[in-house]
This record gives sequence, structure tokens and C-alpha cells, in this order.
Amino acid sequence: MQMIFYGSVKTDMCLYIEGILIFVQYVEREKFIECDDMEESLLYKMMDFIEENSIKRAKDRNNFHGEDNVFHVSDLVYCRRKQMLMRENPEMSAKVSVQPAVFNGIVFEIGLRQYMQDYFDTTEYIPRFSYKGKKKVGKYTVVGEADVALLKEGSSGLKVDTIIDIKNRVMSNKWKDYYVLQLLFYKWMFNAEHILLWCFSSSASHKEWEISDENSIDDDFVINLIEHPRQPMWDWECKYCKFTKGCPYINGGKNGRE
Repeated sequence: MQMIFYGSVKTDMCLYIEGILIFVQYVEREKFIECDDMEESLLYKMMDFIEENSIKRAKDRNNFHGEDNVFHVSDLVYCRRKQMLMRENPEMSAKVSVQPAVFNGIVFEIGLRQYMQDYFDTTEYIPRFSYKGKKKVGKYTVVGEADVALLKEGSSGLKVDTIIDIKNRVMSNKWKDYYVLQLLFYKWMFNAEHILLWCFSSSASHKEWEISDENSIDDDFVINLIEHPRQPMWDWECKYCKFTKGCPYINGGKNGRE
């Protein structure tokens, strides 16, 4: 809209806009009025609700550990002690899920799923989210949950064609080995044609990686990792762990990696 001035007299619209700008400047100076009682704020109530549900989901996920010789993929790609302590302390696990970085990643993935559903509905793929699987290996059972599975109709029915793991951070040398091992487990478990890693970042371009055919793990590797756990699994784990106090394995101490 064009502002029209007649000499030194402003139009009514100009006066109106000027009034709005003065109000905005006042709000900026005074900031916003924060809730005196955070427990009564809608945001606090929602986050509290999310945390309570996270505790419930954490306990539900841990139910399978009542069975003998059952391991989750996360048990095998992270520090074993940390995973054990997280199962014993689902409340702490839930608090991790509502930390800003983790929570924002969860919200991002939920939104992304809607876009993926809309897109793959136009393709030959049938998307499935939080796709669960399990595989027997020796006397053990390994269970896992892939972010996304793309199914295709085959001669004998639906088959997993592609597994996609989603990370809300850039690929870096620090995380690379963990990402690759997790994807190799999904390749071993689901026997998919394609195993993809999608990395999203607000500060860099989005990228896709695929595990090549010549890279794989076998039953012997899985059994060896189950029976000879590395604690910590990766050099960087202790830095971000909430259970380091009194841990005999911190930074690969004398009771750490074999």
C-alpha cells in the first residue's frame, strides 16, 4: 500500500500505521509478560504430558527385556551399560526425550513423516513408519525399529525394498561410525535392497547416503558383539552420558572395552 503525504499532514492510514509501530516498539522494550506460575502455562502442561507419555513408552519398549537373550539394536550400537541403566531408569530416559535438541528432532521427524506420506503415495512404494523387526541369531534374538520402511509389491506379496534412517544433524566423523553400524544392523535384519541415511540440518544442505552392497555384517559379528560388549562403544559417548558418576567404564577405563 502506498503511503500518501499531503504537505505536513499525514493521512489517517499513516497515523494508524505509526500507532502500530509505536505499540510494537513498546512491546519490544517491555518484552513479553511471562507466566508467573509456569505450572499453569499451557506449554508447561503440554511438555509435562509429553514427558509422562515418554516414560510410558520407555517402559513399554523395555518389556521385551524380560525375555532371555533378547537384545535391541540400540543395545549393540551404544554403550551396553548406558542402555541397561536407561532401561532401569525410564524417567531419566524420558527427560532426555524432552530436552530441546532431542525434542526438536522428534517434532521435525513427525512433520517430515507427513510430507513423506504425501510424496510416497504418488509412487510405487508403500511407506511404513517406526517399522519393527526381529531376527534370530544363535541363541539370541535381536529386535529393532527402523524410522521408515518402503515396501513394494512382489511376486510373493509385500517386501521391504528400502530402509531409511533419519538424523536431524549433519554427518560428521564423530557420528559416522555409529550411523554406519546402525544401518548395517538394519541391512542384516530386514534384508532390504537399499539402506539409506537421510541427514537434515538447518545450517547445511540435506544429504542422503546409501550403504553399498559390499558392506555388511553377518551372524558371527552380531553374536560376538552381544557376547563381548564395548563399554563405552564410542569415544564420544561418555561426554554426553547422564550416568557417568561412579561408572567404572568411563572413557574406556580399566573395566571398559575389551
